Amino acid sequence: MSIETMLNICNLLKLSPNELLLEHEAKVTPSDETELIVAALRHCTEKQRKDALALLKLFLTAIR
Repeated sequence: MSIETMLNICNLLKLSPNELLLEHEAKVTPSDETELIVAALRHCTEKQRKDALALLKLFLTAIR
């Protein structure tokens, strides 16, 4: 994979190259998951965050 392709993937996934390439611990605690979600949302625009919240509310309603 070229560096350009990798950077494009990182941009699409809102990840740093380190996050994409380095292994994470297999054991993730709930607070770690929350921090990962918040970190991903920090890279979003205000509209994207509002859309993500709407999707989360819809998902939670669907699984109840």
